[in-house]
Amino acid sequence: MMMNVQKLILGLCCLMGLTGLKAQTSRPPKFEVALHAGVNNSYGWELEPEFFYNPCRYWGIGAGLAYTGMLGTDNHQGVSADGRFRWLLDEDRPWYPFSFRPKMRLSTPVFSLGSDRESGFSISLYPGIVVPFPMNPSYTVNYIPNVDQFVGSPVKVSTVKGSGARPVYYSARVQLNYHVDRNFHISLGYTLSDYDLYGGMRRLQIEGKELNLQNKKLMHLFTLGAAYEF
Repeated sequence: MMMNVQKLILGLCCLMGLTGLKAQTSRPPKFEVALHAGVNNSYGWELEPEFFYNPCRYWGIGAGLAYTGMLGTDNHQGVSADGRFRWLLDEDRPWYPFSFRPKMRLSTPVFSLGSDRESGFSISLYPGIVVPFPMNPSYTVNYIPNVDQFVGSPVKVSTVKGSGARPVYYSARVQLNYHVDRNFHISLGYTLSDYDLYGGMRRLQIEGKELNLQNKKLMHLFTLGAAYEF
């Protein structure tokens, strides 16, 4: 699966690179700041600010820092091996909250609307990697008596830590841009990635059992964004 994602990203990079290098008519803005918000197929939402350096109009390099939240909570609990206690994971967010996302930008020329050469549409491709952190997070497990309607503080607290998480994932975003003028554009994007939001918890065990976590083979992310070039 990882090799298929890498081949897809490489093929799209070649196609977009050949398109973007055909023409450069004027000195482009060198820098770009952007903000993207979206939802994914793991019932999560994302917010990602980005910064890019653009050596030319049709390609650039940059990175984003994404925060991921969930639509609702993701509680995990169970019963101890001896049946005397009920355990509850102290965190209601057992996924990666942050990820660093270096990437490349490859874009087509702007297809102008009418006589206005500043406004129009373009298509961009952003191949890159996803580096989640903290990679193998620690979590607090609270134990309370296994009785109905218990009220009080936990009688025992322990800490568990994830292990064996992948340090790097791959991603590619395809984006349709509407250029309001030379410097500002809004966008609609789709990202395909093998990023596992729960990668840091896959091997984590509580009372000898692994947690029941979502397991998506690929992440699909849909975003809206706005960017300013200068």
